[in-house]
Amino acid sequence: MFRFNLSLLPNPNRKTLARIFLLSILCILSYLFGVYLNSRSLFPNSVSNLTDNCIHEPNFTAKVSPSAAAGGAPLNFEARHSAASSLQLLPLPPIEFCEGNSTDYCPCQDPQRERRFHTQDLFHRERHCPGPEERRRCRVPRPEGYRTPVRWPESRDSVWFANVPSTRLTVAKKDQNWVKVEGDRLIFPGGYVADMADLVPLKTGEIRTVLDIGCGVNVHEAQVQFALERGLLPHPSRSFDMAHCARCLIPWTAHDGLYLLEIDRVLRPGGYWVLSGPPINWKSMYQGWKRTPQDLQAEQAAIDDLARRLCWEKVVEKGPIAVWRKPRNHVLCRKSSQSTKFVPLCEGSDPDAAWYEKMGTCTTPLPIAKATNEIMGHSTRITSGSLKGITVDAFNHDTKIWEERVSYYNSYISLESSGRFRNIMDMNADLGGFAAALSEYPVWVMNVVPSDAKDDTLGVIFERGLIGTYMDWCEAFSTYPRTYDLIHAAGLLSLYMDRCDILDILLEIDRILRPAGVVIIRDHVDVVAKAKTAADRLNWQSRIVHTQLGPFHAEKILIVDNSLGPGSR
Repeated sequence: MFRFNLSLLPNPNRKTLARIFLLSILCILSYLFGVYLNSRSLFPNSVSNLTDNCIHEPNFTAKVSPSAAAGGAPLNFEARHSAASSLQLLPLPPIEFCEGNSTDYCPCQDPQRERRFHTQDLFHRERHCPGPEERRRCRVPRPEGYRTPVRWPESRDSVWFANVPSTRLTVAKKDQNWVKVEGDRLIFPGGYVADMADLVPLKTGEIRTVLDIGCGVNVHEAQVQFALERGLLPHPSRSFDMAHCARCLIPWTAHDGLYLLEIDRVLRPGGYWVLSGPPINWKSMYQGWKRTPQDLQAEQAAIDDLARRLCWEKVVEKGPIAVWRKPRNHVLCRKSSQSTKFVPLCEGSDPDAAWYEKMGTCTTPLPIAKATNEIMGHSTRITSGSLKGITVDAFNHDTKIWEERVSYYNSYISLESSGRFRNIMDMNADLGGFAAALSEYPVWVMNVVPSDAKDDTLGVIFERGLIGTYMDWCEAFSTYPRTYDLIHAAGLLSLYMDRCDILDILLEIDRILRPAGVVIIRDHVDVVAKAKTAADRLNWQSRIVHTQLGPFHAEKILIVDNSLGPGSR
């Protein structure tokens, strides 16, 4: 029989035993402390006490249904860390409204600031944003007498005059029957689009995205403000099925045709360019335009010549409207004529780079076509794998995720509410999944891709038939105040945490959000907590809720619904 002699084992040191015992006690206490905290709190908040405006669920489960999450009491945002729980933060002062005549304040297109810039080539009308030392930390007030906007589709024909109290254009456009004042409303007679529909295929689905040129964002009482109130930017190449310009008086062939070359860059293969007004139909209209027939004839001849050098085909000219079409590829056109001096193709530049990029006097080449019957540029960004990591499977997976998220948002904010939401912005659009998930709703979505995002996905967004632009959110967006009914930001604040102040980004959201508007901020809980503190300073009616992934997921949602209380002056 085998006998084990304990005396042969080394005699343990008392210090070693004490260390082992102490370590065991600490492990047990740490485990019990963790269990205790998990029973009281879901996640950390080292910024502020958020217990009053959030949702609490007494019975935690691995996944929470929207209906269950929406029906409970406030979430307990008690700090998990002892250092954080000992902090007694004083409430920060509220952000006041701007003084003076600032109801139409556009920081990067401020008519007052533009006076300091030179006027050559209209440089003063370009985007000039105030630096941190000039930034105004105040809320832009609404006009006196502002009313809840007329809902779509009624807003297509009329809006409240008090919301856009501009009379200058009603006088300037009187002879064109474009806009007029009737009682307390601005009336838009319309009729022009019906004439255009006879010349371009607007009803077949071939034309999905259209760029309207010449609205003028940087002049007080500009047309674009009317458009925004009715519910209607830099772009990548091959973005639009059609570009349109009515009486915009742009010198298209000036500066070596730079303006028309930019139209060529953003048009898709086979896209249409529609021009009406001067110089089209100059033979009948030159006297009313107070210009000589020789001047107008020379201008139209120069446009026609540049269009030929771009390989554009003139489809039709009828009355005041002319239509050209961009080629589907450049092979056939450039082989067909040895005598035409074609505009040179751009080399060594990214055709999608459009954020503070200098324009060049060359035409953006389409993806290489080897045969004359190839249609280039259609969905190539996805199918070619030119975007790293974005495959067709990844694209479809992203679409499914956003369908689930939008369905979840509906449990808090009724996106189906008739006419309440018309103008929507997605501040960090990625592949446009949020907008695509809203395709069944009567809304349009401005998809924004941060200019310094890891992947430039704006081209994919346009290929889906959506619209969008680039943006650096440390600056102000180029639009009037009170543009959007709903603003969505997923992961945006995390992206800018080390670049600019969250409060400044939320102030810009407040400027472009309508007074009773809604904001959905989706981010890590620590970031959402900071956003909640800033939201309280802005007097937003807000609360923090779980995502569809449940209480134990680090991502949370800040929902702002200013229709629930006094959100804006």
